[in-house]
Amino acid sequence: MSRKLSLFIGLLIGVAFLAGCYEEFFMSRRSYFHGAVIAEYKRQSSVRGTNDYLIFRFYERGTYEITFSARGEGDRSQYKVPQDITEVIEVAPREIIVERQILPEFLRITITKDGKLESHNFFPEVVEVQ
Repeated sequence: MSRKLSLFIGLLIGVAFLAGCYEEFFMSRRSYFHGAVIAEYKRQSSVRGTNDYLIFRFYERGTYEITFSARGEGDRSQYKVPQDITEVIEVAPREIIVERQILPEFLRITITKDGKLESHNFFPEVVEVQ
């Protein structure tokens, strides 16, 4: 009887350990200007220690202005918003990575390319990593 009990307790401890190893992050991807720019948003949901990322891949030359604004969280999340970026892409493809300890959960990214404006809201989708 004690052997079955110890085996059951060991099994519970093993399951609890594996549940603690579970990691979840948010990821969202949007295309701007018919694929000229791809923006990818990766945000950790629970474990802090790794940073959140915005990755921009530019596939066409041009002048790009990227602006950020938080959506739906009010003024308290404005400190998390990255500074606006202006980039002149002369050689494509090119990748720019914006890394922050914490990014807002809901983010609006507006990109202006050679005077044309396009914006998308980023509402991250849950991606499970095991």
